[in-house]
Amino acid sequence: DKIKKIHGRKRKLIVDFTGDIDGIYIPNTEIIRHEDQRIWIEFDGNQITASQLIAEITQKYEIIDLTLDEPEIETIVSKIYEEGM
Repeated sequence: DKIKKIHGRKRKLIVDFTGDIDGIYIPNTEIIRHEDQRIWIEFDGNQITASQLIAEITQKYEIIDLTLDEPEIETIVSKIYEEGM
């Protein structure tokens, strides 16, 4: 868990909205992809938790579905080899 906390902080939330969404801004996040009613949001789990992010989105927008994408262990191991512990 400690290794994942240090090297696997970046997570992605994929959100499907009921309609087209433009100009969405959520502090401590980055919109990395946007296709029609779906956006991919990258966030640092040490700055904002997944539950905080989901709560903020659902308070402001109507959504159809969402998926939390955790970093693959292979990605974390590769990052450790590239950057060191």
